[in-house]
Amino acid sequence: MGLKPDKLFQVAETNVVEVVKKNILSQEPSYQWVIIGLQKDTIESNGLAKLMDMLNSDSNKVKWNLRKATLEESVIVDYKRKKLNYNADSILWDTTKIKFINLPIKFTPPKPEVE
Repeated sequence: MGLKPDKLFQVAETNVVEVVKKNILSQEPSYQWVIIGLQKDTIESNGLAKLMDMLNSDSNKVKWNLRKATLEESVIVDYKRKKLNYNADSILWDTTKIKFINLPIKFTPPKPEVE
């Protein structure tokens, strides 16, 4: 895939919609893609709920995909979190696990907080 830890960045849950608006919706329609790789198969997140609302809105034509992260993506995120030097050539990859898996992801919008 050619991913590099220094090209990954974390976006605060409160800013994820704005980041997509500025970096995706500003592109011409054929380049408006959002692909979200999740390390868990079940997720509950206010930020993701807001992003899904925006992506599903009829007001834009963003193409999107929610999928399980690949082995390489998970390894790179782990290296980034641990602040380790990453060299893809030095890792003994399990080639039976390096593939895009199209497993179902369960997204449950969070329950609204009662004030």
